[in-house]
Amino acid sequence: MESDKVKRAVELIVRNQAEFSLEMRQLLEARKDAENRLSVLEQAAINLIASVTETNQSVRQLTAEVSQLVSLQKETNERLNALILMAERYLSRENGKS
Repeated sequence: MESDKVKRAVELIVRNQAEFSLEMRQLLEARKDAENRLSVLEQAAINLIASVTETNQSVRQLTAEVSQLVSLQKETNERLNALILMAERYLSRENGKS
């Protein structure tokens, strides 16, 4: 009788140990999968940061170029206005002579 109890206790311990070992293997696999996913996310974050940095540089460059274009457009408008004024004066003198 006593040996049956011991035998059942040993079987229970062995079964529990087998379940524990299986669960440990599953946990290790899950951890490996999580590490792989984390590596992918880490690389994605690095790529995103590089992309944002590149975009910021492009925006700065475009902003500078737009500012330059605004300045050149003002200068063009001033010259065009001066030309129009000269043409109006010329035409008004010609009309006055007729």
